[in-house]
Amino acid sequence: MRRYDGRAVPEKILAALVVAACAVLLVRLVLGADLRARLDAALRRFWSGTRRWSRDTVSRPAAERRAKRAADEAIRRASHGSWDGNVFRPDNFGRRRGDRKADDKRRRDLH
Repeated sequence: MRRYDGRAVPEKILAALVVAACAVLLVRLVLGADLRARLDAALRRFWSGTRRWSRDTVSRPAAERRAKRAADEAIRRASHGSWDGNVFRPDNFGRRRGDRKADDKRRRDLH
């Protein structure tokens, strides 16, 4: 008796898919025009559902991670600053390195 080694599984899956596709095409040839149209519509619905499922399970989590990362970064940047009345001024707004005195002078000149 031969033991299962696991190497032939992809080949068996591919062979099963080819057999299923051939069976669907053979059935489609035998059907009349009305039933063929209904079968084609059912296959399109199945395919679009499969695509939607794969998109939702693969790409959406990545997009959610990117959006969460961007929101966390915006919150982090917004948390450093001060309120001047009802205006929030970030610490790094309009300031370059070594330009703190000019920034303080500009802030005083606004009022």
